[in-house]
Amino acid sequence: MTHTRRCLTGEKSNPGRWGVALAALVALSICTAAMAGVADAAGLTITPVSVAANYTGTIALDITGLATGQTVLVETFLDINGNGTIDTGDLLVQSFQVTDGQALTIGGVRNTNVPGDEDGLADGKIHTLLNFARSGNGFDAVTTSVAKFIYQVSPATSGFTPVPAPFTITQPAYAQKVAGTVTSGGAGGAAVPYAFTFLIDPAFNGAPIIMALADANGNFTLSAAPGSYAVFALDAGFVADSSAAPVVTVNTGATVPQNLSLTAANRSISGSLTDLDSGAGIPGVLISVKSSSGLLAVGFSDASGNFAIPVSSASTQWKLDPDEQSLALSGYLALNGKYKVDISGGSVSGVSIQLPKATALIYGTLKDDQGNPLAGVDIYADTDQYEGYGLTDSTGNYVVGVTAGTWSVGPDSDELTALGYLETGASVNVTDSHSLEQDFIAQHVTAYLMGQLVDTMDNGVGNIGVYACPQGSGNCSNSTTNSDGTFSIGVFGGTWNLSFSSDDLANQNLIGPQLPFTVTDGVNQTGIVAVALAVTSSITGTVQDSNGNPIPNLGVYAFANISGTQYNAGSQTNDNGNYAFGVANGTWQVGLNCQGDNSLNSLGLPCVNNQSVTVPSQNQTVNFTVPVPCVGDCNSNGRVTIDDILTMVNIALGNVDVSACLAGDANDDGQITVDEILTAVNNALNGCTIAEEQGCVASGGTVTTAMCCATAPDFPDTCAIGACGCSPQSSHDVGFCDCGAGACFDRTKLACTSS
Repeated sequence: MTHTRRCLTGEKSNPGRWGVALAALVALSICTAAMAGVADAAGLTITPVSVAANYTGTIALDITGLATGQTVLVETFLDINGNGTIDTGDLLVQSFQVTDGQALTIGGVRNTNVPGDEDGLADGKIHTLLNFARSGNGFDAVTTSVAKFIYQVSPATSGFTPVPAPFTITQPAYAQKVAGTVTSGGAGGAAVPYAFTFLIDPAFNGAPIIMALADANGNFTLSAAPGSYAVFALDAGFVADSSAAPVVTVNTGATVPQNLSLTAANRSISGSLTDLDSGAGIPGVLISVKSSSGLLAVGFSDASGNFAIPVSSASTQWKLDPDEQSLALSGYLALNGKYKVDISGGSVSGVSIQLPKATALIYGTLKDDQGNPLAGVDIYADTDQYEGYGLTDSTGNYVVGVTAGTWSVGPDSDELTALGYLETGASVNVTDSHSLEQDFIAQHVTAYLMGQLVDTMDNGVGNIGVYACPQGSGNCSNSTTNSDGTFSIGVFGGTWNLSFSSDDLANQNLIGPQLPFTVTDGVNQTGIVAVALAVTSSITGTVQDSNGNPIPNLGVYAFANISGTQYNAGSQTNDNGNYAFGVANGTWQVGLNCQGDNSLNSLGLPCVNNQSVTVPSQNQTVNFTVPVPCVGDCNSNGRVTIDDILTMVNIALGNVDVSACLAGDANDDGQITVDEILTAVNNALNGCTIAEEQGCVASGGTVTTAMCCATAPDFPDTCAIGACGCSPQSSHDVGFCDCGAGACFDRTKLACTSS
């Protein structure tokens, strides 16, 4: 193909005929030189052109026939009907740009998550590599599904006709499989063509084991190693119930029949996924959505970053989760905590999810305790607001894109457990335009806790998540009980707490124990019998802030010592801040998650004290009121300091992420304004009345009013003598903390204490 370019010259102020001729000659020379960098046709070669779904390695894209230094757009389409042509219904599942001769570096370190020209030469050719690995903690395995794909290379602006090339992923070479048909509306319903089907851990831990596209009649096949799996399906226009996913056991050489059913969606969530700074759309990103009741749906952002995901009115609260792996491909960070949408009023449009590009890097290696690199392991970096993603290569090296601030970083614990390792993450502080090295050493599992989870009738309790967590700090090891309740979970020398998934047990109307163990390297502990108790009562309640607003999606936990054994229970607040969970008779300590996911700190709220309740054979109610922190009180300690104000200034200047001081963002718009800084300064100078309210409520007191001496401030120190002992004519009405009998409010500690 022949390409033409128009060469233009700027106007001159009457240069004369010779000047015009000379300028024209120079322009012609420049144009001819530029044209020399343009080939007749662009080309795309993919190596290899076909792989099995369990392939681990890289896919090479070689793009030729480009102008020197040209930028191209690479898009991956799911060829749904397998006809080798990009049709209207084919999904854009991946998109990124790459420039001839360029590869992204920050602070002198290559960001290998973002494809670049690996030969480093501006020579009209691009050689880029894509990691092919089933990774991540969700449904981001679409680009590694058993299906046909089409890669297409286009000029970022103009210059050549788009060039497509096919790529195929086949079933892995296993002798056993799960096969069935996907229908809508239950047995006998219409077939759902081209649905995504997959096998995943029964507890939905980690990424799918294998994912495959059903055919035009809804028929699917999933080949895998022997084991137990949950079988699941997803498709545009439908929702699926994760709690109802069937679990199958695949024996050697067997074909296990299992049909699946989806429910038609009747509402939608639509909006855009855009760059936080430029507003440009972010295309080709998988967006999974999950409701508070466990319903799931998926969609993709289109070439302009727009999305429309069908959902169901069967649940009103949904969380949108743009896939971190898709975003990392273009250098973006993902949300941490997901984007929440309420569809109680009908379909929702205009949802705007704005995400930042990485401006700094955390990099390093992941090796075991013998120095061997661990390849294909996901690495995550988290703040309260965003999440960065990386993947270890064949030498154990990883890179995670982040922004300035403090990040919790570490390898995925589920994946390490599956490999027989355990690892503790790290907390690091990163500045813009810099890279920070953080290496990890994974500890070999050297012993196992082995036993059986049973109910009070000695019946085995199967398909329950099992956790072994080191006492103090460190990542937990996890497993799942077999169908007969037996389990084996890897640990190493030290002290550990063994516990079981409260959610899984609640589905069987049970609560589970927490058992302590001291482990010696090389010595298994066998014959463990963990007894799950039947639920006899429930604890319910409401969680709201001090302004009366409900706090949804917040973890609520409880524990009790029953006959010498600690038992755990818990739940999560719904849209209205209500929660409920089953318990057995005993005295329970009920509390709210303080840190981590679904916690008070992730919402910029302070921690509150546990409440004690004794449960006989009847239900009990435990309500919580969480004080709203004072504007500028970054660490929720009841005071605004100069350090807090400096943090807010740095956030406003873009040097620090807003997650460093959520209390400074008074209107929750993701920014710190001058007005908010001035409010914080005023609070620093004059004090925060809300600090006293916060301390009162958090320590078990009740906020009220009282007549106290004229010189007494709001929330006087009732541990001091005489604060409220003046005559009525020498008193005034003040805010007051009623700490109850035998306690007083210590103003210096901002807490109720024993009098």
